[in-house]
Amino acid sequence: EDGQDPLELLQLDDPKRAGLARLAVERAWLRGLDDEDDDLADDDLIDDGEEVEDRCALAQLAAADGTPPELADAANMWLRTCAHGLWRIDEPTPGPGLWLTEIVTGTRRYAAIPPEQLEGASRWTVLLCSLVALDGIWRTTGAVIPLRPSEADMAADFVNEATDDLVRVMTGKRPRRRGGHRRPEPHGVLVDVAAETSPLMAGLVSKVVSNLVPAIAAETWRLREAGPKLTNTDGHPLKFINAQVRLGAGSSAEARRRLAAHPDFRLDTDEHGAEELTWWGRELTRLEQETARAKFREQFGPDAVPDDPEETPRWLRGRLQRTEAGFEVDVNSEQRLALLLELLDGLGLEPAVTRRGATDPAQDLPPIQAGALMSFGGSQQDLDLWLEHWPGERVPALGQLTPRVAARRRDRRAALEAVLREFEHDAYRLGRAGRPAPDIDRLRAELDMDVWWEPAGALAR
Repeated sequence: EDGQDPLELLQLDDPKRAGLARLAVERAWLRGLDDEDDDLADDDLIDDGEEVEDRCALAQLAAADGTPPELADAANMWLRTCAHGLWRIDEPTPGPGLWLTEIVTGTRRYAAIPPEQLEGASRWTVLLCSLVALDGIWRTTGAVIPLRPSEADMAADFVNEATDDLVRVMTGKRPRRRGGHRRPEPHGVLVDVAAETSPLMAGLVSKVVSNLVPAIAAETWRLREAGPKLTNTDGHPLKFINAQVRLGAGSSAEARRRLAAHPDFRLDTDEHGAEELTWWGRELTRLEQETARAKFREQFGPDAVPDDPEETPRWLRGRLQRTEAGFEVDVNSEQRLALLLELLDGLGLEPAVTRRGATDPAQDLPPIQAGALMSFGGSQQDLDLWLEHWPGERVPALGQLTPRVAARRRDRRAALEAVLREFEHDAYRLGRAGRPAPDIDRLRAELDMDVWWEPAGALAR
């Protein structure tokens, strides 16, 4: 009544809570009082022969006798033009508006966005929001949730599946059963080469997004708060395990001899001079080796030279110390302990765990925020190393292909483009904050990815 924003009365200082409140308010405006009406269709506007109480709150505002004409016109335009979607920003600097691309339908809009809604936006940021045409200009509404490119791809998968299920139900078919977790398609990339969806289908997708906004927002925040899972170099969930392993066959001395002859084990001495067996995994990549050398020079000085190993360094999997009945074992995952027991059993040693203790390192670390900016490295030297070696590294998002190989395959270039855009998203924000940021254009030039769908070189089928 006094003109104060109702959200201010809630004193929502936390951006997440404020975002949820704005979503709730907008959703309440577009729902009927009986909770059965969804968003109105384009032609479901004011009709003198229809009961006002059966319409959504925004339609009732437009139809009320005491509503000023300009406010009623704005409410009607909101109902007539409101388009919910996942709107991608290509360049975040307004001039004065921004071109937005809806990544599910391909719809393009030039929109005015308040500066406060662009705070923290970057290249390829996707806004989960609604656009309305007021005074001849497309504008964002009050509830805007910025998503990373990868988060937006997950949301687009969600929208596509829900739209497909809705169409199937409307045509008398059953919704499809889908398997477990899979990597989402790079919708934010593929939309650039796909035909724009028809207005009818775009309207249906808009309504689906409208109903899914709370679910998408909740899942995004849940994943961000859960943070990335700590893993070892084999990709196993990290857990520090100390176990006593008794051998049912052969002495510990015989077991020591057999393991010392195994190519993955080495007989060493620990820092106290006691004998121990070390268990080794895969070789370090070139990038990992160079990074280790850079960290060594950072710790001991720029002129310090680490010992040059006779063979390619490998990652340490675990340590074993002899006991009277077998070994005391230290590993950092359940899977590695199981693999070690399988290996000992294969040597005929009949191992059995008699005691074990486990520590989850995540409990002793501060929360790691998923979706936070990638650092790439703390210095220009780190960035140069990363830029030099990353194209030759195997990347899980590329199906364990290296970027160089992926760039030569038509079926993997879209996935590679999605990875590069994720990097560009963070590099842009790092640069704006005055922090070291990699030159992704340099990567694109090296990989011939200046235009991902028109490769200059020959591609493998």
